[in-house]
Amino acid sequence: MCGDGANDCGALRAAHAGISLSKTESSIASPFTAREPNISCVPRIIKEGRAALTTSFGIFKFMILYSLSEFWSTILLYGIDSNLTDFEFLFIDMALVVNFACFFGRNKADEGVLSKSVPQNSLMAVIPICSMLSQAFVAILFQCISFNLVQKFSWFVPYKYNNDLDYTSFENYAVFSVSMFQYIIFVIVFSKGKPYRTPIYKNVYLTLSLIIMTFVCVYIVIAPGEWVVSLLELKLPPKLDFPSVVLGLVVVNFLTSFFVETFLVEYIILKKLKPWFGEIEKREKRYDKVYAELQKDVEWSLLSEKYPMISSSPSFESFSGIPAKTCFVNEAFVDEDTVVTKL
Repeated sequence: MCGDGANDCGALRAAHAGISLSKTESSIASPFTAREPNISCVPRIIKEGRAALTTSFGIFKFMILYSLSEFWSTILLYGIDSNLTDFEFLFIDMALVVNFACFFGRNKADEGVLSKSVPQNSLMAVIPICSMLSQAFVAILFQCISFNLVQKFSWFVPYKYNNDLDYTSFENYAVFSVSMFQYIIFVIVFSKGKPYRTPIYKNVYLTLSLIIMTFVCVYIVIAPGEWVVSLLELKLPPKLDFPSVVLGLVVVNFLTSFFVETFLVEYIILKKLKPWFGEIEKREKRYDKVYAELQKDVEWSLLSEKYPMISSSPSFESFSGIPAKTCFVNEAFVDEDTVVTKL
């Protein structure tokens, strides 16, 4: 809703986005005030709103997938009476997740032509749910592959539980090494650019953070220093054969996640299949509910279907051929002295 006067305040407050075209009373009632007294700012507000909505969905899916991935790492290691160490949890939560979450929303709205398509507006729709479930499946799959592959090497020694809560093991190293990169993959996959936001590389802080943390994770997997090994309680493989396998799994994991999100979810499901199955939960607008209720209630209004509203304009006469002096009124306002000419 756009308005410039006090009579527009109610509509400006009720609208999804109210834009005041002046700095008078309407500017108090609306969340947006145009710098110029025209509606040229409307496309800009739509772009910013779509970018904010896309960012919110992206960070929400990232946090959900982070929790599920870390949860599965814990469950997988619980199977051998092990777990991630305290500093491994801290590294994931602080160095990776909190770090990325701080910079995730710094992408600006796309400056191009306003897109005809609109972003998803419901988290409980088919597309977001399919996106999260598919990415969770890929993350779980590669953690399981790493967990089982490490046991195939000749130098592998199974973990044995001890009362000292020492979780140092090859299984712990395998799961932790792959899961570190998965949080980076989630950020890249869910940081959507066009048509609603600028590309991820234009978010300088997030890009630098991703590059730095990728090198840090590679350092931890390949040749960490003694203080890193001691701090994270890692049990490094005696050879570089398995670390090389881990990096290979990470590359395949990234390609698989990117393919699933861009092709299966965004192209196949969103563009090809969505018209056939629609949304699971299509949120009904409030005015649609009111309209449906009024359609069922025939006594809600005093307006008459027999008599149209008053009309005496020359344009009406020229259109209908009925004299302009002929008065069509609502029967609710007809009294005994009123003469009604029926159509």
